[in-house]
Amino acid sequence: MGLFNLETEELLLVAESLPINGEGKLTMAHELVHSLQQQQFDARTLVEESEANQYRALAMTALLEGDETVAS
Repeated sequence: MGLFNLETEELLLVAESLPINGEGKLTMAHELVHSLQQQQFDARTLVEESEANQYRALAMTALLEGDETVAS
């Protein structure tokens, strides 16, 4: 299991629950892409600015997660 926290810009991984196999590598790649999104596009600001409108927020989530899916 892993998480990239946009607020703190920390990558958190639970080592005991993340085997180093295909699934573990995919999780790591997923979270690293979120880290790159923050570095390159300031994803935190994009998410915050989209929160005022439900449809815009949904679109931003789809964009960020879709970008990660293509990358990994």
